[in-house]
Amino acid sequence: KECPDESKELIGKAEKLAQRFRTYKLAVIRIKGGDMIQAVKVFSRLNTMGQRITPDQMLSALTFKKSKMNLSNRIDDILYKLSDYRFGNTNRITILRAIVAASGRDIHKSDWENLADKLKEDLSPSIDTAEKALLKAAAFLNKDLCIPGGKFLPYTHQILMLSHFFHHCPTPD
Repeated sequence: KECPDESKELIGKAEKLAQRFRTYKLAVIRIKGGDMIQAVKVFSRLNTMGQRITPDQMLSALTFKKSKMNLSNRIDDILYKLSDYRFGNTNRITILRAIVAASGRDIHKSDWENLADKLKEDLSPSIDTAEKALLKAAAFLNKDLCIPGGKFLPYTHQILMLSHFFHHCPTPD
């Protein structure tokens, strides 16, 4: 059966596209040996054109084997829950800092490799604590102060500081 002219044209375009994929030169760098910390360090240095790795993804990769928990996915879950209070657009680094604060560490530390070494214990309790505190902070801002969402906060650290407050004082009077 003969294809209409339009079909022939579309098939030709599809074949050209498939040929481009087959002949595309892809840079591959094989690295043998090393551990996860070295792999993440190499990836973050070589990844200039790909998707940026966020600090929580890096910390997740560095601690995954030890904790069997995906930190990045847990941050996604917290952001989803914060969206109930219109704070789902909170910066991921702010959520990570709330978790770091709940673990008793310095929130301004950006040396993720050293932080991963210090966080060899299971992060789940710190994540659970930070999640509860962040949700209380978001509820306070949204319901008590009538702030319609995270975009209306002048500084992202405000929800971080409030979450730290609710971590230490869950039911203020």
